[in-house]
Amino acid sequence: MKKSSILYCEDQENARQDFIKRHVNDFEINTVSDIQDLIFNLKKLKKLPDLLLLDLFHPRGMPNEEEVGSLIDQKLQEITEKISDVKKYVDQAWDPIGIEALQEIRQHYPAHKLPVLIYTRIGLFLLEDDKVRALEILDADWLIKDKERISPTTESIRIRRYIKKCKESRRLLKRDVSLTLISAFLGAIFGVGLSQLF
Repeated sequence: MKKSSILYCEDQENARQDFIKRHVNDFEINTVSDIQDLIFNLKKLKKLPDLLLLDLFHPRGMPNEEEVGSLIDQKLQEITEKISDVKKYVDQAWDPIGIEALQEIRQHYPAHKLPVLIYTRIGLFLLEDDKVRALEILDADWLIKDKERISPTTESIRIRRYIKKCKESRRLLKRDVSLTLISAFLGAIFGVGLSQLF
């Protein structure tokens, strides 16, 4: 089976290498280090990748970029440590029972009938890998709850887009089921007709 292709645009060499190391067996991975070259690289491809994995933050090209980069890495490490500290308190007080509720919901309503967005402030950062994987298997997506930085308009756009995407998937699923049934019916009629000829 052919691997899906990914073009990963990331300015940090260690991040690119880490991603390749973790996923080399699952995907065909190509990388672009300079976001300014991304469009050029995409245009020269004979076939677009199955996915563009695009890092959000890239350097601005400042003269003291390495110094600033070191400071940013330090601050990001501090955030990571804070999240670990917060996680201890969250784990004592709260339980991600939304996952259990979603498991029960999926027993009655498959994803194509009832799309689900997990609405959380920082829950995505606090979950262990098995919980994140469970949500992926249960076919739920994420919506970040942050009224300080994300406006109601942006939330509405994201919700509408997700609903539209799910409706389109549902429409395609119905079409595929219909085509399969028609094909099976015609195949049966054709098979009966051939059996009568011979």
